[in-house]
Amino acid sequence: MGLSSLAQAKDLDTILDLNFAAGDRIDLSGIDANSALAGDQAFVFVGVFTSVAGQATLAYSASANTTTLTLDVDGDGRGDYQLIMNGNQSGTTGDLSTGVGDGGWVL
Repeated sequence: MGLSSLAQAKDLDTILDLNFAAGDRIDLSGIDANSALAGDQAFVFVGVFTSVAGQATLAYSASANTTTLTLDVDGDGRGDYQLIMNGNQSGTTGDLSTGVGDGGWVL
């Protein structure tokens, strides 16, 4: 799915068995976080979108026990992509600088 500005993401990816402790990673490094700038920028986790390209949010639903990752690549303050994961996931989970066996985020 290509990233485009949507009032609400129409396509959702879902990970049912995410386990950062077992070494799982979510690698977003292949997505240019800011489509308006040359080069490949990384995403930054924020609490809410502030109309700046390259932001990522995480929202936990206790009733569903899922976390939704939403990405804004064009800075319009709306999600361009969403990924649903099992459990309450954090943007600080894992330390990817210490080796292949570490789970967590690659932004």
